[in-house]
Amino acid sequence: WSTLVGAIPVEQSFGRGTVSSIGPPRVDADGDVYITGQAIQSNSYYPLVNSLQPAPPNQQAGVFVTEYDPTGSTIYFSTVFYSPSGAGVSPGGVDVDSQGYIYIAGSTVAPDLFTTPGVFQPAFNGTAPNRDGFVARINPFASATIQLSVAPSSASAGAPVTFTATLTGASNYPT
Repeated sequence: WSTLVGAIPVEQSFGRGTVSSIGPPRVDADGDVYITGQAIQSNSYYPLVNSLQPAPPNQQAGVFVTEYDPTGSTIYFSTVFYSPSGAGVSPGGVDVDSQGYIYIAGSTVAPDLFTTPGVFQPAFNGTAPNRDGFVARINPFASATIQLSVAPSSASAGAPVTFTATLTGASNYPT
């Protein structure tokens, strides 16, 4: 099969969305296909499905990773991995393990690229234009949870009650 993926171009005065540097795809045991590449300014138009980060602002370069079903007709997961400051993040490759975790690698000049506690190198070690490499393990199954509580737990008709909803983001994301 063959499909297209990418941005919807915006007006010329705002630039054009582009997708570039697409690396070789990976296929898992179920036949799902994983691609990665760089999305520039098109990040807000790139198709996001269960994305781990919201669409970044325009003019930012990010690394996208997208998972297709074996027929190429459905995107199961798609996110853009980017730096909050907009510093460059470039793709290198993509892989997937037997449990469905996705791994992306690349390089960056971003001093604020997201890292998790306890990792080997939690902070940028270079100075532009020198680049650091990065690798990220992505759990495409992470999802938000919603809890709803009511107080008091029982009430008479016409008595006031308070509902509290708590939305907890995926791990390492805000509540």
